[in-house]
Amino acid sequence: MSDIKPPQISSQLARHVRNCLEMAGVSAVPLLDRLGISVDILDDINGSIPLADFVRLMESAAHEAHNPHFGLHAARLMGSDGLGVMSFLFLSAPTLGQAFESFSAYLVSMQEATFNDFARGPETSHFSYGIRDDRIAPRRQDSEYSISVMHNLVQQYLGHRSAPVEVHFEHEQVGLLSRYEDYFGCPVFFEQPHNRLSLATSLLDQGSAALSTDLYPIIAGHMQSRMAAPAMRRRTNAESVRLYLLRHSPDELPSLDAVAALLDVSRATLARRLAAEGTSFGTLALERRMAVARHLLSTSSRPIADIALACGYAETASFTRAFSRDAGLSPRAWRGRTPTD
Repeated sequence: MSDIKPPQISSQLARHVRNCLEMAGVSAVPLLDRLGISVDILDDINGSIPLADFVRLMESAAHEAHNPHFGLHAARLMGSDGLGVMSFLFLSAPTLGQAFESFSAYLVSMQEATFNDFARGPETSHFSYGIRDDRIAPRRQDSEYSISVMHNLVQQYLGHRSAPVEVHFEHEQVGLLSRYEDYFGCPVFFEQPHNRLSLATSLLDQGSAALSTDLYPIIAGHMQSRMAAPAMRRRTNAESVRLYLLRHSPDELPSLDAVAALLDVSRATLARRLAAEGTSFGTLALERRMAVARHLLSTSSRPIADIALACGYAETASFTRAFSRDAGLSPRAWRGRTPTD
């Protein structure tokens, strides 16, 4: 039996879910018992629970509360201290751009096995979030909650309502599109490669209206110390490549040369380092495509031909062959399997 600890997330996030359920008039205790989540761990400021349990809690809470938009509402109810030190790090940053950059860099200390990235663009900049393990599904509530929390942090930081340019979600639309567009104040798109909050780059130079920026160096120094602790393992070359691939849609993955340049090494050096870790760039690119394929097959009704194109395959036949080799099932059989298969 493996003694490897599964990816964790701070229990304070689960505590907020519990509180939202209670505010909706639903007792959270029976649900927590069914999911095997200790009530005591939720009140431990240093506690953590498995990420998979948190995602299950979010989905189950939406069901118990009869609220298909539970994730959006839970985010709206979160206060300025809802993410603990990460909230204060964001809200005290000297500029909004630094707030996003430091938040993305340090969020790994609060939750593992997730993808968090902030990319500046000439006109539009993007914060992207996702769970890297495609076996953790369904996860719509977590996705909507996470992007909504970032949206709300931006509003608090600026001190006024500022609509994003657009919002993307990886899952299918549930309910009325107007519900989402009224919430965010911008166009919202579904079945996208990432969960993404896009905003005008011109906002990134604005300062905080929420907290004194004198707090920022203190909090950032604390987070740097946590990241430098022995428990925080250095990222492998394969993990670095995976993160760069995650920034792109599977039908527009960068080349080995492009990723090597981003890592400031030669093509040959990166290939050699990946080989020493037992993998290759091609294997990691295929891993990215297959993870998206499995997620779309499991959580959407899109035709297989559309999924093939979304994953970078010009022909459905070549996608089917690649998927069957990787998963041991054809795309159609994968979609039709039961959760316990």
